[in-house]
Amino acid sequence: MKLNVGLGLAIIVLAFPILESVGIYYLWQTIGVWTLAWLALGILLGWSLMLHVQKGWALQLMGALQSGASPWHALTTVGLRFFAGLLFIIPGPVSDTIGLMLLLVSFVLPTPALQPRDGFGSVGGDRATNPEVINGEWRRVDDPTLSHHFTHNREPSDSVK
Repeated sequence: MKLNVGLGLAIIVLAFPILESVGIYYLWQTIGVWTLAWLALGILLGWSLMLHVQKGWALQLMGALQSGASPWHALTTVGLRFFAGLLFIIPGPVSDTIGLMLLLVSFVLPTPALQPRDGFGSVGGDRATNPEVINGEWRRVDDPTLSHHFTHNREPSDSVK
C-alpha cells in the first residue's frame, strides 16, 4: 500500500473545518451562550499573543546570541508561540486545544546548555579563562616614516611611549 502524502494532507485540511464546526456545536450544547465568550476570548488571546511575539522576537534572538545560547532555541520558542496564537484566532475548540498545547510546549522546552568553544563565543570570552587578557582594538602601522620609533621586536621607543 502506497502512502500518498498529498491526499492525506488534503483530507486533514478539508476535515479541520468540519471538526471545528462539530466542536463548536457540542460546546454550544454543553455551555450554551458562554460558547461565544469562549470564542471571543480565544480570538483576543491569539491576537495579543501574536502581537507580543511580533514585538519581542528580535529581542529574544539577540539575547540568545549575546548569551552564547543557541539561536535555534529562541526561534523555535518564538515560532511555537506565534503558531499557537494563530491557532487561537481560528474559532473552535480543536484549534484552541492544539494552540494551548503548543503554547505550553514553548514554555517547557529545555534551554540548551552553553557550550564554550575554546574561548571564542563563550560567555566572558578570553577573560573568563585568563584574567590577564585585556580586550581592545588594535591597528597595524606600516608607515615607513614611523619605523625609526620602533625597535626590531616592534616595541615603540621611549620617545613614542
